[in-house]
Amino acid sequence: MQLAAQENPLFQVEVESRREAFVGFSLCGTDYLAPLASVPEIIRIPENFVPVPGVKKWMAGLANVRGALLPLVDFQQFLCQQSVHLSSAARVLVIDHADLRTGLIVPMAHGLIYLDSMEQLTGEGESIRAEERDWKLLDMEWLVTNQDFRQAVT
Repeated sequence: MQLAAQENPLFQVEVESRREAFVGFSLCGTDYLAPLASVPEIIRIPENFVPVPGVKKWMAGLANVRGALLPLVDFQQFLCQQSVHLSSAARVLVIDHADLRTGLIVPMAHGLIYLDSMEQLTGEGESIRAEERDWKLLDMEWLVTNQDFRQAVT
């Protein structure tokens, strides 16, 4: 005797609510969230990155990361004109969005933050309350289309 699909325990899987994943990080005294889909990895600051002459102050240099050159941007310098102190807590968020792959140096990464829904918006701009913090959403589209960001040459 065969069981119908709805009676068969193999098909009785509880569906969880869809959770969205973000990478949390801090800079300029503010906590930010970036969509995980745009940040494929978080790495330590490469020891051997090389400064590039003739570029804007926020362009930290280039690093060889697993055989590929990765431009490194001091993201705090770009957003609020304060250089990141390259401490042991500093990290590089490797972003891969649209046609842009680069590393954003941030003073601290908080790891993955999961939101049950975007209904956690507080109504204050793009603030979201999660993990006992107020987060601002990083608009990746704005970043990768920002002409200042795309023109690192002085």
